[in-house]
Amino acid sequence: MLMFPEGTTTNGSALIKFKPGAFLAGVPVQPVLLHYPNKLDTVRWTYKGTAWTEALWHTVSQPYTNMTVEFLPVYNPSEEEKKDPNLYADNVQKLMARALGVPATDHVMEGGVPVSKIGGLSLPLESPARETLTLLHKNGLGAHEVQTALDRMIDRCRSGAQGAKVSAEELASMLGLSHQQTAVHICGLYSKDDSVDLRHIYFSVAPLTGCVDLKTLLHSAFTLFNREGGGRLSERELSDLMEALVGIPQHRIAELYAAASDQNRLTEESLLRVLTAHPTFQKVTKEYLRPEEAAGTLSNGRSVNNNGSVYNNSKKSE
Repeated sequence: MLMFPEGTTTNGSALIKFKPGAFLAGVPVQPVLLHYPNKLDTVRWTYKGTAWTEALWHTVSQPYTNMTVEFLPVYNPSEEEKKDPNLYADNVQKLMARALGVPATDHVMEGGVPVSKIGGLSLPLESPARETLTLLHKNGLGAHEVQTALDRMIDRCRSGAQGAKVSAEELASMLGLSHQQTAVHICGLYSKDDSVDLRHIYFSVAPLTGCVDLKTLLHSAFTLFNREGGGRLSERELSDLMEALVGIPQHRIAELYAAASDQNRLTEESLLRVLTAHPTFQKVTKEYLRPEEAAGTLSNGRSVNNNGSVYNNSKKSE
């Protein structure tokens, strides 16, 4: 049986986390590495950049495509690995990464986006907020213009009169962009169509600019996401709030909700405490809710803004 344990294709610079399915049986596996020693790499595509249709077109346009198949020694699992398919998968991943000469990462693909999993939360490798700021700066918006645009966004969200969702055309006008395509690009970072919830842009971008502190940010978020009032969030409301802060959907929020709630009551103060002091969840604040100059680096020592190169697209199988 041939299996590709990453379950996706990436760009060849690392191995992302192996799925445990191939290791559930606890039997020996045959690791295989596929190399593509071609001058032009046309066989790999990622969640960003070249699409699979482009890769296919480039591949069939070449006279031939080179591929080298490398068989590593059969891997015999230990008794501990037989009982724990995740441990088994991780150890085989590390072995194959060493053979390839690339890092083994804990990232997985979720909804077509590479993420790391922290306490059930999905943290994107590339923050939509940081990419949004980069696009705005490239279009000539300075700190003052960005701040003004963010103020317009939160004012509209608070008014409730027009709703928080806007089209790319409305977003371009709100941001003062001369090219609507930039607004379309920003919408695409947060949604699958040419519209976006302004709350998602505001709550993910504002903390990076340093224009609002975390306590004030959470107060505003509680006000907008606490649909039933009463000063406490439901699990569903917390999921929506965390999606706005991080920039991508959050489907497994139970662990954070349990850590932040007291007798099934999650308040603004308790969430602030967990996001700033909890050994697991404070990572969200450190990496996604601090101004750019204070964001520092990820646990692997790389700059947050330079994470796009840590994904592997070499094909593997057992």
